[in-house]
Amino acid sequence: MSYLDPYTITTSDEPQQLDHSPTGFDDNYDIEDDPDGDASSLDAEPLTASDDTLREKFLDSICELLAHTKGGKYVTAAALREKEDSVEIDIVRNDGFSANDENYLSQLTKFLAIQGDDRSRPDSAEFCRSFLGDTIDYSESRVDYCIQDAAKVVKGMSYRPPDFHPREQQAPQLNCLLGCCSQKHAPCSNSATNLLLDLLNFEIWQPAIVKPTGMKDRRREIVERAATAIGSPEGTLQDLSRTVPSADPFLTLKKWRMLARPISNLRTICQIAQLLPNFRSINFILLPPPAPVTLCSNQVPSLQKAWEQLNISESPSKEIPGVLIKRRNRFKNECLRMLPSHSEMQLLMRYEAEPSLAPTLSYFGCSKKACYLCSIFLSISPLKPKVRGRHGMCHPLWAVQPYSWEVMRLRLNELREMLKQQIRNLISSESRSPKVHVKQSSARSELKSADMIELRRQTLNRERLDRDNMELRQRMQIL
Repeated sequence: MSYLDPYTITTSDEPQQLDHSPTGFDDNYDIEDDPDGDASSLDAEPLTASDDTLREKFLDSICELLAHTKGGKYVTAAALREKEDSVEIDIVRNDGFSANDENYLSQLTKFLAIQGDDRSRPDSAEFCRSFLGDTIDYSESRVDYCIQDAAKVVKGMSYRPPDFHPREQQAPQLNCLLGCCSQKHAPCSNSATNLLLDLLNFEIWQPAIVKPTGMKDRRREIVERAATAIGSPEGTLQDLSRTVPSADPFLTLKKWRMLARPISNLRTICQIAQLLPNFRSINFILLPPPAPVTLCSNQVPSLQKAWEQLNISESPSKEIPGVLIKRRNRFKNECLRMLPSHSEMQLLMRYEAEPSLAPTLSYFGCSKKACYLCSIFLSISPLKPKVRGRHGMCHPLWAVQPYSWEVMRLRLNELREMLKQQIRNLISSESRSPKVHVKQSSARSELKSADMIELRRQTLNRERLDRDNMELRQRMQIL
């Protein structure tokens, strides 16, 4: 199906061909976009502390933090088992974890643990600020890509210096980006202006990227400016329209959201840990990926034979469609490549093999949207976990490694029939709608301030009620 068209969602954009990498994952397997359309935390009704949306955001944010580099190898997924006083989180990555990842998770565990303390204490505040910088450094590869991507949007644009009014000059400074101390930051308008100048002058200081000592401080500064600027989107859009009128302000702001993702994700999990005490005690469980599946040469038919076996052609001659002919010579070699298990499939197989470890929340957090095969396979599984979305691309490099092939056979047959129907749709004369290139990764929206105020009020009321009940029990024991 990926040969006919890798995209399965119809709209007005042109399809994009897959560009395979030798790693077993596609290089374009992790592409950024604007925030998830369904990620807003206050669409209809206010959130409550028991709302699953909080836990889903927590998982997605953890996965995005760990997907520190672009590319399919680093796609990360997670699921949780929530207990009364702690949370276990299973984490998988397509290509596994390194010692650097383990060290970062150790620091992240400590960061979450202190969210119930007085974070204004000098030692706690200092650790939070230091960890924020470490998070940006940990994601340096993705951040550098986002800087270059954001710079392309405004490259060559004419710049109009902003007209500062007395009211703007006296704008109050903003609080600490994580809310852990009294450290102040420049107002949003200043941050947006300075960030814009950084990006307009990108080609001048770009060589510093290859010099870690020269780029480290600048990288942190740019990400912090982006995080500050997106904190006031309406004001930032106005500033962009005035200072670079020829640029698309909405596209520019989207790129800045991706650039600010390390801080946005830290802020989200920080806020949730403050509201839900058991999320301050996290046990991260890193799961190794299974070995890729490799087919033997005698297991792979020719393209002509494979097409005949599908038995979906209406032509008596069973001729291969013209769009596939040019792939005839490459088909067998591509089928003999390593077939990895995507991170969502790794989680699913773990829980089907050991049902006692199934997550308490039927949701798989991930650093990207699910591919076509993963989304379909998850939907026909007994667990039926939700995911953050589906980008619709059919990846040919995909495998599932169940604990029992007998159990899996019916499901694989069902998947095969669904794929055959999709192929029929693609080659039928009635299905000529162009396909959309749906972006695979996006910046999760943050919790809204209205939600946070209400959730803090609920938390305080719950804590007050717990104290009253404890005092009542103590008085009853005395009597």
